[in-house]
Formats: sequence, structure tokens, C-alpha cells
Amino acid sequence: MLLVERDAVMLDHARRTLESNPALSGRARLIGLDVTAPEAERQAAGLGRAFADWVIINPPYRLAGSVRATPHAARAEAHLIAGVEALDPWLRTAAAVLKPGGRLRMILDAACFPEILPLLEGRFGAVTLRGLHPRAGLAAERLLLGAIKGRKTPPRLLEGLVLHETDGRYTGQAGAILEGRAAIAMEA
Repeated sequence: MLLVERDAVMLDHARRTLESNPALSGRARLIGLDVTAPEAERQAAGLGRAFADWVIINPPYRLAGSVRATPHAARAEAHLIAGVEALDPWLRTAAAVLKPGGRLRMILDAACFPEILPLLEGRFGAVTLRGLHPRAGLAAERLLLGAIKGRKTPPRLLEGLVLHETDGRYTGQAGAILEGRAAIAMEA
């Protein structure tokens, strides 16, 4: 497993987490790198071409102006993007490091749909989107996106996942996922 992080503080947290968990430390390697860096820089840091079966990315995904920004600059930079096109370098890197048939998973602000689909064209197909709903009856605020490199299968919308009961507790399904007793299926 290869973990890539550009923020030095977060990289240090990840390093300490791995050091404190021997079961993970032998299976994971950390790289301090901006995934949107030019390809030559990515490769020099150890992020090669067509080596990964899976890429899971958590890019900044909240659209600036659609939410109240935190006054903490590093957090704001980690969460906010000016527009959906700012995700293109992340997707370019994901496509570069994935093997043909490799799988991509990422989280998005629901407002990014449908503008994300053109950014995937020519790179990914078999796109699936699953809405994350804060409560039953409310619109999804975030989307989980799944895609497969090189596929031509058209996009599909999957059943949404409701996260909270009306009293704020996690739903049974969300709780099981968070506790590792269940998984979120992303392929139709």
C-alpha cells in the first residue's frame, strides 16, 4: 500500500500511525508529494506509471462559495476547490498510476455532478455514483464515485446511503460500514 500526502503535518500523523501499528507498517509506505505535481516529479518520488490496482483519493471537493470556509488556511485548502475542473490533475494522476482495468474511488461534493463526468471521459468508464444522504428524505450532500480505467461502460447511479437517523445516531448500515462489519458496494 502506498500513501501519498503533501501536507507535512498530515504526513507526520500518518507516519506515527503506521509506526504505532505494526500490522500496517509492514504493508504501507508513505510518500511526501503533491499528487498534482508534474509526472517527472511524481515518478522521481516513487509514484510510477501503471503500477496500482486501486487508487483511493480524497481531493479537496467542496466548492468554494457553497459552504462556509474554515478560517484555518491549511484546512480550507484541503477542503475547498474553485471549480470542478480543479479535480482534473487528481484524475490525471489516478489514470497514470492505475493499471488497465484498475479501480478508482473518490469522494465528491454532490454539486460536482454532472461536471465530473466529462473529466473522466477517455480515462475511466463503468462510473458509479452513490449519494451520501445526511438523513432519510434529504438530498445527498456528497457522492462516492467508482470508476474503472479504460472501460467504456456508461455511468450508473446506485442507491444512496443514508448516514444518520433523525436523532443523529448512525443508521444501522452506516454504523456497520464505519465499524468495519460491512462495505460500501460501488459496482453495479
